[in-house]
Amino acid sequence: MALTCPRDGAQLQAGEDHAVPYQRCPTCKGGWFDLHEFEELEATAASGDALAGTIEYAERESTLKCPSCGKPMAAFDFRGENLELDACDDEHGFWIDDGGAERVRALMRDRMAGMKRAARAEHSWNAERERGFQRTLIERLRNIISGK
Repeated sequence: MALTCPRDGAQLQAGEDHAVPYQRCPTCKGGWFDLHEFEELEATAASGDALAGTIEYAERESTLKCPSCGKPMAAFDFRGENLELDACDDEHGFWIDDGGAERVRALMRDRMAGMKRAARAEHSWNAERERGFQRTLIERLRNIISGK
């Protein structure tokens, strides 16, 4: 069965984004990603713990219908960010408007970078704690000079 675009009714065509296959609308340029394809899309920009966690925030009723089953979909903010996606409640997939796939990838890259920063900060904190939170070199020199 041929899938049709939930935005304009055009027949969806096979497409590919960073080696991830999906169904693309030739008119509005949006795309339909099944659950596995969507997970692959996220994984092109992130890995490990960055892929964990809730992706659907501020869920609300969508005006779009699922290309697979025709039921109304739910709109949501992807990972709490300013990117609205639509998802089939029966888990058939996700509709992403034109440019949204690249935004998903950019947000996942940012998420990955944030997790790396947090890990470095935690490592630094733990290393300093193990050293007993020694004073900085300047503070130690001041104490030596002042006789403390």
